[in-house]
Amino acid sequence: MLGNFGNFLQGYTQIGYRAPMPLVAAFAAIMIGIGLWQLVDVARLERTGLRAAGEVVRVDREWVSGTSASNPHFTYHAVVRFRADKHPRIQFRDPVGTNPPRYQPGDVVTVLYDADKPQRRPMIDRGRLWNWGFPSLFVFVGALAGLYLAAMLANRRADADDTPDAIAAVRSPAAASAVGAVMPPAEADFAPSMPLRASPAQAELAFHPFGKRKR
Repeated sequence: MLGNFGNFLQGYTQIGYRAPMPLVAAFAAIMIGIGLWQLVDVARLERTGLRAAGEVVRVDREWVSGTSASNPHFTYHAVVRFRADKHPRIQFRDPVGTNPPRYQPGDVVTVLYDADKPQRRPMIDRGRLWNWGFPSLFVFVGALAGLYLAAMLANRRADADDTPDAIAAVRSPAAASAVGAVMPPAEADFAPSMPLRASPAQAELAFHPFGKRKR
């Protein structure tokens, strides 16, 4: 699987490696930064957070514009209301959107929240696998962008190393003789061989190639 991905990445970079590298680097940094920030937040909630029962009060529909990898579509986000200890009811919107919607109004879910500040980024507790998997997806996409950037740099470096050799090969005498060997002959090479000054008989024969007509 990794070999197939490497072949795909190599072929893709050979076609489109001239894409702006600063944009690819910025995209990779942003995705990795978001993923690491969310992983730290999940680790904090898993370590010191509390859990409470919540209820889905509605489902918001959000339009997502298409990209090169997906078509335009809708995603559905659950809006959850829960009650924390010594706090009134708190309502939040789940940042994870799905299509089709995973939750329906009236569904009961488990909410993981900060014990000191329940309003601070509560989340639906989907279990350790999904809680850690969603932030890890951002890191994974950022790492792929980093590999793509590395392939771009490698291809450009290879092109830069091959350019002086190509110029030297073109300027060499052997290359010049090879170019002359494949050039078509001059037009003068196809001209018929005739003396510069022809006799009247030769001129008459050239004018009538099959001989002078008999009268």
